[in-house]
Amino acid sequence: LDSFRTALVPDGRLALSTFGPEDDRFGPVFGAVAAHIPVADPTAAQPTSPARAQDGPFSSSASMTALLGEHGFGSVDHLEVDYAIEFDGPEQWIEWSWSHGARQLWELVGDAGHDAARADAIAALTAIAEPDGSLVHHWRVRYTVARR
Repeated sequence: LDSFRTALVPDGRLALSTFGPEDDRFGPVFGAVAAHIPVADPTAAQPTSPARAQDGPFSSSASMTALLGEHGFGSVDHLEVDYAIEFDGPEQWIEWSWSHGARQLWELVGDAGHDAARADAIAALTAIAEPDGSLVHHWRVRYTVARR
């Protein structure tokens, strides 16, 4: 943030987007995949979901405003938009999960556990699917603009 502020002209704007809370219904899906991550130390805790920006200082508009203020930004405005992402079924959701940060979870599973993780994810997705087999994943995106 300090580098961004330095790069901006006085009264210049920084715009960014971050993710808000995930759809809780999909927690068991991520957990089903994470259960297949090989662990070097069997007593160590396994991750249950990908690292998420919304777990830290990006967790709320208030915490983002405070963070930006600590780095010399002011006039912070936020807009939160809820999106309903529709999928034809579990296979399409899995394909989509490889296109963003959830890919990290699949990569941690590795090739050896991929088929079993996929089967467990499909079972978890089927459990939350609509009667016609479709899935709707709700996601909130926060758009933030701050001034130097």
